[in-house]
Order: sequence, then C-alpha cells, then structure tokens
Amino acid sequence: DAKLATDLGVEALPAVYVVDATGKVLTSLSGHPNAEQIETIKRLVEGTTKNVVAFLIGDGEERSNIIQSCNDFGLRYSPDNADGKSQIVLTSWIKNVDWALAGLDVVALTSFNEGTPVSLIEAQAAGKPIVTTRVGGIENVVIPSSTALLSNSGDEDVFVKHLKEVCENDQKRMNMSENGWEHVKEKFHYTRLVNDMDNLYKKLLSKVK
Repeated sequence: DAKLATDLGVEALPAVYVVDATGKVLTSLSGHPNAEQIETIKRLVEGTTKNVVAFLIGDGEERSNIIQSCNDFGLRYSPDNADGKSQIVLTSWIKNVDWALAGLDVVALTSFNEGTPVSLIEAQAAGKPIVTTRVGGIENVVIPSSTALLSNSGDEDVFVKHLKEVCENDQKRMNMSENGWEHVKEKFHYTRLVNDMDNLYKKLLSKVK
C-alpha cells in the first residue's frame, strides 16, 4: 500500500508526524510558537541515534515563519524530500489521513490549548504511539504511559525526552501501537456506540412494559 513516508523516499525509521491543535501545523491556531516547535525537532534530531524525519502536515500563514526557523536552526527541509536528505518535510495539505498515518511511526501534538483532539483518536486507531502535551481534553482520549507519553505544556525538555524515548525504543513503540488500537476499539469504535444505543433502547423499552 502507498504510504506517505515511503512515497517520499523515507526508508529510515522513525518518521515523526508533528501536529498542533486541529492538526494544522502551519497555522497559528494552537498558539504554539513555531520557532519552539522547530527547535524541538532540532533537539530530537541532534539527540538521537536514529535517522529521524519530521513531517509537518498542513499549510497556512505561518509557513514562511516555519521555513525561516528551519534556516535559523540549520535543518534541511523540503516539500517532497526529493533529494532523500530532508530532516523536515513540509507536505502542505493532505486529505487522505489514513495514507499519511500509515507510513509514520510517532505522532506528536504540541498544543498549549486543546479540546477533544480527534487527530489523537485517529493516531491511536492507526496504531501510532503519541507524544503530547497534557492540556485540555487530551487525557480523556489517550491512556497516559500506555498509548501516549504526556508532558506539561511548556516543558520542552520532557517533551523532547519522550520523543527520543519512543524513537529509540522499538519495543516500547510496538507496545504503545498495540495499546492504542485496543483503546480506540473499546472506547471510540462504532461498535461500542451501537451496543450503547442498543442497551439504552432495551432499558427504555423495559420500563414501558
């Protein structure tokens, strides 16, 4: 099957998908400073033995600032990884979420504020380990230390530590992947909703009798 990372010539693992609130990295919707986001990637790239590639999926008014930050931090970037040497790939918009997630290894959410992040439910359904900040409703959709590693908002040191941990520990990544799908299947899958509705109607009908 076609996958984002392999289609763009990335064979080395892991590939890290970095998103913000609503998954639109290249906008300012999350209020997350883009320079800090790029610095996080730089610290990961320099601090791990793995050949990490970060994919920033989305587009918007902050694109030029992100490119400037890449230049400031000396990170190689491109829209398509044509030379096979990019450390950051700025993909622009991708509508096929399944295709994007299939070739990635870690999903990182860097939000300062968050509601209910559907992107993290999708990531777990795709069996992707998550590194995220502990804000808003995030703890309602993940299992801390099981499907996701959480850090306090603004604690870049712990965030980078968690990224490095899941990138370098293959077994941990596999365990979190399995836990993610099991969690989504039990809590968010449509079959659970169908069963809940079935039980509700049966309970209501029993009262009528």
